[in-house]
Amino acid sequence: MSLPFDISEKLKSVQVRHYVEWLGRDSHCGYGFAFGYDEKSYRLIDELFQMLQDVETDDEDGAKELWLCARRGTIDDFAKQYGTYEENLKDGTVKNQKEYEDYWKSEFPDEVEWYRFVAVEHTDIKYRCVFLSNKQVLEMDKRLESGYTHDISEFTEWLVDAVKLTIEAVRNGTYNESVARLLPYKHRTGVITRAGLWKLYPEEKESFFEALTQEDVDEFLATGTEDCTGLPELKEMTANDFYRFCALGYAANNYDGQAFAPKAQYYRHADGRDDGLKKIDPDSAEAFADWLENREKGGHPWEVCRGGNSTHVSLYVGLGRVAEGCYHLALAAKSYGRCVEAIKFYLALKHAGLPVIIYGAEFIKKRLLGLERVGIVPNEVMPFYCHSRFPGEDVDSFRHLNHENPDAEIALIEWQPIKPVKLKENAHE
Repeated sequence: MSLPFDISEKLKSVQVRHYVEWLGRDSHCGYGFAFGYDEKSYRLIDELFQMLQDVETDDEDGAKELWLCARRGTIDDFAKQYGTYEENLKDGTVKNQKEYEDYWKSEFPDEVEWYRFVAVEHTDIKYRCVFLSNKQVLEMDKRLESGYTHDISEFTEWLVDAVKLTIEAVRNGTYNESVARLLPYKHRTGVITRAGLWKLYPEEKESFFEALTQEDVDEFLATGTEDCTGLPELKEMTANDFYRFCALGYAANNYDGQAFAPKAQYYRHADGRDDGLKKIDPDSAEAFADWLENREKGGHPWEVCRGGNSTHVSLYVGLGRVAEGCYHLALAAKSYGRCVEAIKFYLALKHAGLPVIIYGAEFIKKRLLGLERVGIVPNEVMPFYCHSRFPGEDVDSFRHLNHENPDAEIALIEWQPIKPVKLKENAHE
């Protein structure tokens, strides 16, 4: 790939990756100590942040963001980090020269690699940090004692040179247009409809609906709600009632252990941190009401189908929304991998005549209809908890561009515009 602006030739992408992986490891962050650098690097870092004074920012933390580039280089550059052909042949990594060349190209498929560079400085506390490809590669905190010195001058020289050339490209007007046109899609952010994904990957749709009948889908589309209006009244409730309600959901989802008592099923499938629920009289409505109001708290009694932070099913018990002194039940599970269980759980409780709602009902309906918007995030970003990348949008599922089928996906994705970089009016020439 030819670029309309100059990029640094001081390091090739294989070397840049080495430094990003090394410096980006959490193990290099000492407890109470700052990661130490050589004196030359400290001078270069000063120069780097001095140059960045010219870059405008509207970020609340003052972060300055640029896209830097490095060339892939030759197979000899690759050999310096990944071993020579002879070394890889000896250890069995490759069987012949072609496999070695394929290995090189598979690790570094692009002639030019792009790196998202972000720098933050807080002069009041004398703190600086630099991120590259979403990994923190430099950190200077004058409040901490410096640890063992590491010579990274080769890397900091490249950073300074790369940033200098990039700022020059901004100044001469070639940078923003080039990034908007040439930045690989694997580094971009966008949205695609669930229907679009299902069209490309019908097996995903088949898997999603495998446990749902068309009758289930139609009923949920017609009745799924998070509005308590018109729900039946549940004036009393006990711990055993709660366990029984959970067992209805477990049965609807064909969970194991259905021969056990409802309480045993709950402790088999739930999180288990029950805020003392197991200690109360299981058949006393007064005991349950008192527990609900005054329980220990800090546990997860409502996590009735355990999972991760965002991949579990919750069944909450609420009071007063249907009618004064009446209970209601509320399912919650928006995650793509668990919402089918929540749908079946909801329908089972509804069929039992219970006052039940489900949070995110309209969102789940959009998912069933294929109208959900799925976030596509850059390869260097873990596709979890990326909601802040989609302000004003109800996006809850995230994934990377499929490297095996990129063109088909790219055509269906609505890409976010890339924010242009601007220099301050009084920037140094």
